[in-house]
Amino acid sequence: MCAAETGDAAEALTVDGEATASARPGAPAAPRYVVHVRDRLDERIAGHPGARYSSPPLPRDDALALLALLLGGGARPADSGSWARAVPAGRRTITLAPAPSA
Repeated sequence: MCAAETGDAAEALTVDGEATASARPGAPAAPRYVVHVRDRLDERIAGHPGARYSSPPLPRDDALALLALLLGGGARPADSGSWARAVPAGRRTITLAPAPSA
């Protein structure tokens, strides 16, 4: 059950199902991160050249959970950067970067 279903706005679920605290009113804003994904595929095999995705700005723990999921699970990376993995018919590049300031 998610925070919206329980009425508890102080807790949100991450990708791995662990609860994380949300920002409290009056608390300083925590840094946010954006996960960028680019799949480059062999169009002859996949039928298309690939795709791009950029997440909305996320809290650090949520961005790292998404990054770990896109990398195939396992240990979460500890820092911003860029990672590449083979995918069927091509290559996936994932970048974790600080979100632009509003």
